[in-house]
Amino acid sequence: LIGEYYQYPQERIHVIYNGVDHEQFLPAPDYREGAQIKLLFVGQDFKRKGLATVIEAFAMARTKGHDCTLRVIGSDKPGSYRDLAEKRGVSQHITFEGATREIQQAYQSSDLFVFPSLYDPFANVVLESLACGLPALTTTTNGSSEIIAEGENGYVVEGATGHLADDLAERITTFLDLTPERRQKMRLAARQTAEQYTVAKNAEVFVEKLSQ
Repeated sequence: LIGEYYQYPQERIHVIYNGVDHEQFLPAPDYREGAQIKLLFVGQDFKRKGLATVIEAFAMARTKGHDCTLRVIGSDKPGSYRDLAEKRGVSQHITFEGATREIQQAYQSSDLFVFPSLYDPFANVVLESLACGLPALTTTTNGSSEIIAEGENGYVVEGATGHLADDLAERITTFLDLTPERRQKMRLAARQTAEQYTVAKNAEVFVEKLSQ
């Protein structure tokens, strides 16, 4: 887009992906899938990160008979989102937990990360979730969707559309319909993807491109 709008030379444009601390963000060695599938949302700006859409999609998935829960972590005000959950009849299945300094533990103990951001250049929460072995469901309007392989380490849906909640619900249902063995394969693939994106590699590529 930069080249299209500003006639900037394409050879001077480089995409450098973020890195993640693999010592802090890593899979839990004692992870076991429970009877209920646990969905996770993490974000500080609930509106831009798409929490309302997550709640709508979560409610749709539950109406199809799936027994799942949703954890919401972030410091934004939850009032209107609690009201929406109540309106959709899922308030007893959603916990609003505020901010935490131990976010890696939330990733490690969840089954699917749901993050339908309306806009993010590259949301690091997706990379953090993958590093913890947590498959991620995100949108094309989030740059980190570029490292998601559909159905392998997560899912990607078109962002900022009028049918986003339906698309999210469809992917959530697809995930819930998988066998535990297939979901475990997605967890392994998530970690393998994240291993390609280290802080050291990010710095190395940055220095390399800067010197060109």
